[in-house]
Amino acid sequence: MFAGYAFGQPMDLLFSLFEVMAVALSVGIVSLVALDGESNWMEGVQLLAVYIILGLAFYFLPAAVPVPVSYQSCGNATLLPPFDFVQDKL
Repeated sequence: MFAGYAFGQPMDLLFSLFEVMAVALSVGIVSLVALDGESNWMEGVQLLAVYIILGLAFYFLPAAVPVPVSYQSCGNATLLPPFDFVQDKL
């Protein structure tokens, strides 16, 4: 977050539902692979497949609707509009 201010692009912690679910899915899959304490080539291929699928999904994901500046400067997440995670269609 602090590096964003150095580059003139402040970063916030407002994540879309898709981003949160992608992180949760990634954590779940990695924990299942690491559960037995050893790995083989098939588990590596599965992790690469998940990485590729998530990469393609984020590449084709439409851009999110920007939050108005008046809501960004308030510092209170409860004041955000109810549809701040609605996404545009391409």
